[in-house]
Amino acid sequence: MIIPLDETMITKVTVSGGTVNGTVSGPVIDTVNKGISEGVIKGISEGVKQKLVEMTIAIYKVEKPNTDDLAKAIHVSTRTTKRYIQILKQLNVIKFKGSPKTGGYVLTENFTKGLLS
Repeated sequence: MIIPLDETMITKVTVSGGTVNGTVSGPVIDTVNKGISEGVIKGISEGVKQKLVEMTIAIYKVEKPNTDDLAKAIHVSTRTTKRYIQILKQLNVIKFKGSPKTGGYVLTENFTKGLLS
């Protein structure tokens, strides 16, 4: 499944019953910057931060995408996608849900609370 991303998806995401306040990119970048300052992850480039935002949006919009779905959605290799997944997992933005064969990635409850407040 390919998930096309456009500029409006990066700045505003619609949810059932309303719209997410603010932007998705802000909370993701804030979380990444906090992870860097706390030593959870090492410094990363602006390009990687943007891909992490795109990946988070893809996970939000599609029910439990797997690694291959995410690689296609953000136009990077599966290996790079796995590295990005590890970063988002370390930052407690995403988690894997379901069995290894049929499961996929979802946003964590803690991260989602920040988007919906």
